[in-house]
Amino acid sequence: MRLLADAPVCDFVASRGGVLWLRSTQVRCCFGPVTSLRAATSRPEDANRYLSLATDLPIDVRFLGAGGAGGTGDRPHELTVELRGRLHRHLVALWDGCKFKL
Repeated sequence: MRLLADAPVCDFVASRGGVLWLRSTQVRCCFGPVTSLRAATSRPEDANRYLSLATDLPIDVRFLGAGGAGGTGDRPHELTVELRGRLHRHLVALWDGCKFKL
């Protein structure tokens, strides 16, 4: 999995503890499963289930796939993290460039 995050994203994460927590979740819809991503800087309660990803970024990146610890389910080929919002800055994770995967 290739992780893309620019300097403002890394600065944002570094100023909030230096760890980026990425979680994929899957829900059922009328046409099948839909997978979405959540990006956060606050430590989740189940942090021990997250897998540490090897990246060349100056931050620590942890990932939990929809299939459980280590992400036994699908993984994106490319995971992009963006910093959005002017008043309320927040992180958005994209699965192969999309907000969700069908």
